[in-house]
Amino acid sequence: MLTTIQSPQELIHRTRELLYNRNKLSSEDFQKQASWLINNARRFGMHYELKAVLADEPIRQTKTAANQEEYPVRNPTELQKAIDWFMQYRHQLPYEKRRKLACKLLKKASEYGRLPPEELQMLEKSAGLGFSTIEDIKKQIELRKHYVINRGMDKLASILEGVEGILNKTNLADLYSSATARKIARTIDAVDKLARITPNKNGFRLAEDFIFDTPQSAINEEFDLIANVKTGNYYNRHDIGNIDLDLLDAYLGCNTVQAMTVLDHLDPDYVNAFLSGATTKQAELFDRAAKMSGVFPYAVKTPKKDSTG
Repeated sequence: MLTTIQSPQELIHRTRELLYNRNKLSSEDFQKQASWLINNARRFGMHYELKAVLADEPIRQTKTAANQEEYPVRNPTELQKAIDWFMQYRHQLPYEKRRKLACKLLKKASEYGRLPPEELQMLEKSAGLGFSTIEDIKKQIELRKHYVINRGMDKLASILEGVEGILNKTNLADLYSSATARKIARTIDAVDKLARITPNKNGFRLAEDFIFDTPQSAINEEFDLIANVKTGNYYNRHDIGNIDLDLLDAYLGCNTVQAMTVLDHLDPDYVNAFLSGATTKQAELFDRAAKMSGVFPYAVKTPKKDSTG
C-alpha cells in the first residue's frame, strides 16, 4: 500500500528505486507509481523535476518536449525532421526514452541510407553504442558532486558517491559488457534533473555523451582506415591496393615496399604498420605516390609531425 512520503530525501530514494526497477514493471504499474511520486513531490516543490525524470514522452514536433503530436517517421524527409528535433531537444527527455528513440531512429536510418557522421554519432551515443574511459566518467561525476554539495543536496551527493563506488570496483570490459553503463547513465540523468543541472553548460555533459563518448561508428572507422598519422591523411583499406608499386619503389625504395607487400600486392595491415613508424618525409612521399596513382584520402585529421622529418 502506498503511503505519504515524509521528506525530500525519501522522495529521491523512492524515485531512484522506481527508475532502477522500471524495466521490471508493466507500463501501467510504472505510471501509477510515477503519478503517486509526482503528487507527493508537490509538497516539496519538486514536482516539475519529478515529471522530467519520470515522463515517458514520444518524439514530438514542437519547440518543447511536450503537448504536441508524435513525429511520424515514414520516409527520409520525416526521418530528418525527427533527427533534427531529437538533436535539439533530447536533453528534455528521461534517459531511457532518449535511448529507445535513438535506437528507433538508427533503425529507420539503416532503411533510408547513410547519415552524416555528426548525426550518426549523436544517435549512437544516445542509444548506448559506444564507450569511454572510467577516468573521464569519474571527472563528470566529480563535477556534479561539487555542484550538489555546494547547494546542500547531500542525498544526491550520496547517490553520486555510490556510482563512484561501482566504478571503482568495475573494470572497463565489465562496465560495457553488462547493463552497468546504462544503469549509471540513467542514474546520472535522474540526478541532473533533480539538481536542475543543464547539460552543455558549465562543463556538464549529457550522461550518454560522456559515458558512451566514443561511438561505434568512430571505432569502426578507425579500424577500417589506413592512417598516415604524420600527414593526417586516412585512406580506405580497399583503395590501398590501387597505389602503383613502381611509384612507391621510386619514392621509398624496394626494400621498404617489399615489407608492405604480400604476393606483389600491398597489404593494408603492413602498410598501417609502416606508416605508424614512418618519418614525416616518408609519410609525405607515400601520399605523393598515392595521389599520382589516383588514390585520395577518405578523411583528413590533425597530423603528428616528428622531429626528424
